Amino acid sequence: MKTLIIIVTFFFSVVNGFAQDSMQERIGKAMQTAQHPTPETLLTCIAELKDVVKDYPDSIAPKQCLATQSITYALIAPTSPQSEALLASSKQMIDVMEALPQMDKSDLNILQGMYLMALIVQNPTQNGQRYFMQVMQHYKKALKLNPNNMLAQQMQAEFYKGMNR
Repeated sequence: MKTLIIIVTFFFSVVNGFAQDSMQERIGKAMQTAQHPTPETLLTCIAELKDVVKDYPDSIAPKQCLATQSITYALIAPTSPQSEALLASSKQMIDVMEALPQMDKSDLNILQGMYLMALIVQNPTQNGQRYFMQVMQHYKKALKLNPNNMLAQQMQAEFYKGMNR
């Protein structure tokens, strides 16, 4: 799971290279906070990213990073009291990004798959059967849209590995 979080963090650091300098610097600083992910460092990162989203409401990069880090928190701390609220806000953000024409559809499918994966981790008995196929479909679609998307490859591999445990 740590490898996954580091890859996710690196991926979104690279994606943010297209953002404005001050926004990019702030996102980079927030993402550095989560470089060694623990629930506490992720919550700090999430708080910093929320501020960036407020300051750059029309930009996708901070929303994408915030949703990713919030979902990552729910994946590593599924029973934490904050997980449910973070997942709910992530879902809202994903829905907003889905409506934006400039949103990369491969990345969107990754976020959708990660969100459903977190729901499964939170309650495997209730959500495993319900969302298993949808998670696989989102990762497959992400790879169909962009076969070179390393995050999609990694998330798909992590999901299969987790299901085989």
